[in-house]
Amino acid sequence: YKMDSNPRGLCVIINNENFAKPKNKRNGSQNDVDSLKAIFEFLGFLVEVETDKTADQIKALMAKYNARHGDCFVCCVMSHGNKTGVEGCDEQICPLNDITSPFDGDNCPALIGKPKVFFIQACRGCGMQSKVLVADGAGASRIQKSGKVYSIAKDSDFLIALSTVEGYVSVRDKYSGSWFIQSLSSTTLALLHAVTLYFRPPVNENNDIVDAKMTPQPQFTLRKLLIFKAPKVRTVFFLNSITEINYNSVQRLL
Repeated sequence: YKMDSNPRGLCVIINNENFAKPKNKRNGSQNDVDSLKAIFEFLGFLVEVETDKTADQIKALMAKYNARHGDCFVCCVMSHGNKTGVEGCDEQICPLNDITSPFDGDNCPALIGKPKVFFIQACRGCGMQSKVLVADGAGASRIQKSGKVYSIAKDSDFLIALSTVEGYVSVRDKYSGSWFIQSLSSTTLALLHAVTLYFRPPVNENNDIVDAKMTPQPQFTLRKLLIFKAPKVRTVFFLNSITEINYNSVQRLL
């Protein structure tokens, strides 16, 4: 994807920390905001932060921001949630489709053919993922280029990274922030599934150590390699449409 506009695009961060019930406060989430803001400003994006929004206000923000564009749009939503969507600070659910659909080809012509990236940090159930042992192994694929003119589906060019799979909690440390966002922000060359290996056991709201594992669930309709290259810096933040990284290709691109 083309990624050389100045700024690169817009990154919207929505952080719901405080809720109608004080006991539901998402302690540690400001660390996630600071980390995301730092990495996307480094990558050349204009960053705007929105805090403590109701479900309806989240929907309204999506309608507001789909008029802003560059070479890429990024939206990070951090809140409580369930399998149907994310929770507003009024504890009402905003469906995931209400967050992403304002940016599809029908509703946002300015972003047709451009990447739309969503990072959703929210629980999708009450279960805790168990641990299994696995041997190391990796694969790689190459995406073929074509010079032909063609039409694309209106839902093309999306990357939607959910912090956990359906039915499970999304782990957040009350001091350092969420596993998913901190893993995403703290690595220069980031794999979405690196979060399964990254963090020490978290501390919950009761100061208990939680023995857990967690794997995100990315969903892709990307048609090309998506490479975030910081302006005038050789470091890259790299994602492709099958969640595997081809390191040789990265070296050639650099």
